[in-house]
Amino acid sequence: MATDDENKDLTPDRLEVVESVINLLKLQRKYDVMEGLGSGTYGDVLKMFDPESETTFAAKIVTHKMITEAESLLWPTLDHPNIVPLTEFIDLSLIKAAVYIMPIQATSLRAKLIEREFRLQVDALDQVKKWLLQTLCGLEYLHSRDLVHLDVKEDNVLISQSSTAKLCDFTCLNKATKPIRSAKVGSPFMYKPPEAFYLEGTVEGKPCDLWAFGIMTIEILADFFLANNLPQIEHNWLMDVHPTLHEILQLLGKDMDIVGI
Repeated sequence: MATDDENKDLTPDRLEVVESVINLLKLQRKYDVMEGLGSGTYGDVLKMFDPESETTFAAKIVTHKMITEAESLLWPTLDHPNIVPLTEFIDLSLIKAAVYIMPIQATSLRAKLIEREFRLQVDALDQVKKWLLQTLCGLEYLHSRDLVHLDVKEDNVLISQSSTAKLCDFTCLNKATKPIRSAKVGSPFMYKPPEAFYLEGTVEGKPCDLWAFGIMTIEILADFFLANNLPQIEHNWLMDVHPTLHEILQLLGKDMDIVGI
């Protein structure tokens, strides 16, 4: 059984499923839980230890209803230094859950950005620029395979023990060969391009990724995170920022048509 400390970060509604998965993995594979790494809409991530190989790894636990076809089928095919690889997919049909096994990483980009010791380093800005470039390389790899991430943000960029940035969390992974329903874009609303703001429409996936990357880059380099600094941000975004951006982009589109771009 996991201890209370190990469970403190798990979402209450999924605690029973997570406990069942932990018990089954401990019984069948002798895995031990070390700590909770985080919880999201789709699953809970734990740091686990395999005594047989004496290795630690990250395990994302999801219920069957939260399994996405792209994540389970396409993620295993990805092979790039700036993409967190999927080591193993474990389907636990008995308890209607599944586990994604992946290498453990040192930290996340978000955690690094708020770390006081890192911020005081003289080369911190150069390091951040390198991580942003590596993140973009990971995106470029996905796009070259006609795949899109659709949830680019600081939390979904991990930093390895060798200080390499890697894209993670492929819950929203999708094919870029056809229009995507706006509701499938997992990015926070302030990271969504104007055309993705209305859930009933469709969008092109690659521009959504690049827009989110651009907003993330601006936030990082300006040291100004929208969600943390703007009061009533959702209301402001809907009533002011989004309509203004949409109008500007519409005008830019017309100008490009005029000059033949």
